Amino acid sequence: MNNEEKELSTKDTILKITLNIIKKEGIESITIRKIAKEANVNVALINYHFGSKDNLINEALKILIKDMEQLFNTLENDEIEPKKKLKLFLLGYVEILGENTSIIKKAMADTDKLFQSQLELLKFVNQMGFGKIKHLTEQITKIEDDKFLTFTMFQLVGSIFFPMMALPLVEKGGPIEYKFSDDIEGYIDILIDNFFKEY
Repeated sequence: MNNEEKELSTKDTILKITLNIIKKEGIESITIRKIAKEANVNVALINYHFGSKDNLINEALKILIKDMEQLFNTLENDEIEPKKKLKLFLLGYVEILGENTSIIKKAMADTDKLFQSQLELLKFVNQMGFGKIKHLTEQITKIEDDKFLTFTMFQLVGSIFFPMMALPLVEKGGPIEYKFSDDIEGYIDILIDNFFKEY
């Protein structure tokens, strides 16, 4: 491995460790010293690669943007039947929400203090991602009405978002007989059937 490859490898390691800590402990827990210790590098090397803690966090969160882009790109695979494609997307959506719960909750709770990469992610989802879900809904239903497609898209996304983000809070008030996490695939099958049974 030459010096350039070694630098890239070290930088990637630092980014992955940073993102893992963000996922487990939240953005506010990030310190350069903590990352340096976990990555087994010195603080000066992190500052050399990223300049500041905020830049490091921004770069780490860009990995999440790439994951989201790849997920939404599955909706463009014309070799997969539309309902099957929707199921694969929703399963991937559950996985990403599950891995990034603390990041998403932090963004929802403190919308005035978002990092640039978080804003870029929201912009991508708003301008590109939602449109792909609407287009897939149109493929399934053959309905072109934009209001119908938009509301259906909100309902589909919300039907995953609520049990992933809000249900753990609701469960503090008492046990729920059937937990979303017990049968995620079964839940998604019922969801798609309820929305698109007649199509």
